[in-house]
Amino acid sequence: MYEELMPVQLLGEGAPPQAAGPAMVLSFEVELETLRERLLARGETSGRDDDNAQIIEKRFRTFTKTTYPVIQHYQRQGTLHPIDGGRSVDQVYASVRAVIDQSFPLRPKPHSLTL
Repeated sequence: MYEELMPVQLLGEGAPPQAAGPAMVLSFEVELETLRERLLARGETSGRDDDNAQIIEKRFRTFTKTTYPVIQHYQRQGTLHPIDGGRSVDQVYASVRAVIDQSFPLRPKPHSLTL
């Protein structure tokens, strides 16, 4: 099950202009306990009132009810790319970069001749 979603629409080279839907959706998957720990730790330093156990649990319920069906939709469409968000920032970045590079390979720019 996907515990966390950070959908990112990327319409880049190779994607038709005015595409009917996103060419790619990234879903960052993180264990609930890891998310809970991260949010509570953030609350200790950020001063945010909404990073408390009660609000965090409400966020999880809201995600399950309203956001998870969206993930399932994009999974059926074949545009969902799950990323393990429980790893280090560098590891997550490398996974995101690999998905983007695979989905939107750079094309060499044509050389122009100046006479």
